[in-house]
Amino acid sequence: MSQPDPTAATSIETRLAELEATVARLAAENAALRTRHDLAAPTTSDHAAMDESISRRRAFTRLGGAALGVATVYGVVNATPAAATSSAILSEVDNPVSDKTSISSLAPFEADVLTVRARTNGDAITGFGGVGAQSAGVWGQAEAGWGVYGTSNTGYAIYAAGRIGIASFGPKGAPTAGTYALRDIVGDDAGNLYCCVEAGAPGKWRLINAAVAPQFHAIAPIRAYDSRAPLPAAAILSAGASRVVPIADGRDIVTGVVTAANAVPVGATAITFNLTIANTTANGFLALTAGDATAYAASTINWTAAKTTIANGGVIPVSAAREIKVWAGGVGSTDFIVDVTGYYA
Repeated sequence: MSQPDPTAATSIETRLAELEATVARLAAENAALRTRHDLAAPTTSDHAAMDESISRRRAFTRLGGAALGVATVYGVVNATPAAATSSAILSEVDNPVSDKTSISSLAPFEADVLTVRARTNGDAITGFGGVGAQSAGVWGQAEAGWGVYGTSNTGYAIYAAGRIGIASFGPKGAPTAGTYALRDIVGDDAGNLYCCVEAGAPGKWRLINAAVAPQFHAIAPIRAYDSRAPLPAAAILSAGASRVVPIADGRDIVTGVVTAANAVPVGATAITFNLTIANTTANGFLALTAGDATAYAASTINWTAAKTTIANGGVIPVSAAREIKVWAGGVGSTDFIVDVTGYYA
């Protein structure tokens, strides 16, 4: 991208300084004339002075327009972004303590503060950050919603030749509060990025930046589900039926009341488990899958007689909502218990 011509920039800045000095002088003369007019009726010399002041202001208006034209040409020739054909505004930021230009709106209704449109192959907004590591070419902040938002039919909605920073929204794990839209992306204090795969409050999330294979985390075994316990609901599983089972929390082995919330944290992709069946009838089998699966392909445990109590262990994927699904096949029914011994994340 070409840089502004320092010589042209100096010339413009010198001319603008001269015009600013003229404005100040005319303002002072105008104030003096107003004072004299208030004190006494205007004389012939007063009229002459006022006519001269008006004439100077008109001349300044013409000069100002010419200077603006020069600045515009300067922007066209020397401040062209990589893919743009012109720049509407060229501003050299030289104030070390505050922004050079600030645009605000106090309208009591919903409105855009600034809308910028570019011609074909042009850049609507081009931002250049300073030399500091924390500087930003374009920076946005919003109390709610999006700080910077872009849409595009065929090009880039948001484009960056350098880094794109995502600030942390909180502790490790996906959001557990707030309302989010599909495809929202957030980051946590541990450096993880999550994408919202189902809009809602707080929605459903999937870890998207795992640079290496998920790591296994062993935990003290927890009772995640027991179909015999009052909570979440006592119900034997019949042949041909399926049930979605939450595995995030540890529960009391008798009542089913939650005793260890989030023992399997948000972001877990799989669990190690122990599955026990009891109170069986006839013969049948259970198959375990992730909670959002629509079918199964293999059994996890089988029984061949009534009143069988047996167990089996394994590893199974979990859905983003930290749920598994239990499918019953064969002809018999059974109670079942799921104990979690670890997770991958």
